[in-house]
Amino acid sequence: MLFMLLLVIPLLGVFWFLNFTTFFKNLKNGKSTHNQNVFGAVLNTPIRKTQTPIITS
Repeated sequence: MLFMLLLVIPLLGVFWFLNFTTFFKNLKNGKSTHNQNVFGAVLNTPIRKTQTPIITS
C-alpha cells in the first residue's frame, strides 16, 4: 500500500499532466490529438478489483 502511495499515484499524476500538456500543444498547432485521447482514456479508467457478488437466498 505504501508503494502505491509513494510511487504509483505520483507517476500516474505525472503521466496525466504530460498527456494534458501535449494534447493542448497539438491542439494549438492543428495536429492530430488521437494518441493523447486514447492515452487519456486509458489513464482515466478506474482500476479496481472485480469481485463476483455473493448472493444468498
